[in-house]
Amino acid sequence: MPKRSGDGGPLLFIPYSRKPFLENKKKVRGRNRQPFELLEKAQNLLETALDRNEFESEEVKAEVYDFLVILRGAK
Repeated sequence: MPKRSGDGGPLLFIPYSRKPFLENKKKVRGRNRQPFELLEKAQNLLETALDRNEFESEEVKAEVYDFLVILRGAK
């Protein structure tokens, strides 16, 4: 795995051009659908926290936003 110079943490490439992850929920039925429903609830909580500016750390805000882009796509 490629490394970043400096902090030694892994370099993670997130393809933002992909379809939103939660669209996969349409293809899942039954008990296997529960994790997608949990992610939708988490998405709502994270969006609310961002809207209310509840995160003090700018780094956390950026990471949460990036995670939401993966889940729901860029809006």
